[in-house]
Amino acid sequence: MAGVTEDVARKRQKCNLFGLPFLDALKSQHSELASVLQQHGNWAKELAELRDPAAHRIPIYVPPSVITSQEQVDEFRRIEAKADVGSSERNRPISEIYREAQAVSDFMPVMIISTTQGLRIRSISEQVRLDHDKYLTISTAVVGAL
Repeated sequence: MAGVTEDVARKRQKCNLFGLPFLDALKSQHSELASVLQQHGNWAKELAELRDPAAHRIPIYVPPSVITSQEQVDEFRRIEAKADVGSSERNRPISEIYREAQAVSDFMPVMIISTTQGLRIRSISEQVRLDHDKYLTISTAVVGAL
């Protein structure tokens, strides 16, 4: 890209692997690589916006457990009521009540991502597989263009 050097930080920041100025400049040299990068632009944008811990204040959260049935919801609410200050069972340590509540739920390997539209729940293993596939496709194209 014209004018981009290590010495000019402002221009260097505009050099983005998936950015249009870079892709336009790349097309004349490596059209296939530019095409692969362009196809993965939405993935890169989503990665930066939702899953880059430096990009936002609310980090990705992996819940210790998940409630998946109405029976679990009912049991959790019953146990949660024990934690209320006015409860007759409040003489038990709160940590004991929390452990009892956590035992009601199941562990699921999911991550919760906060977006402007609300919370999104994603399977960790599925997300890792998809990211790995994208990363491999992109890195193969980059190495092939060298």
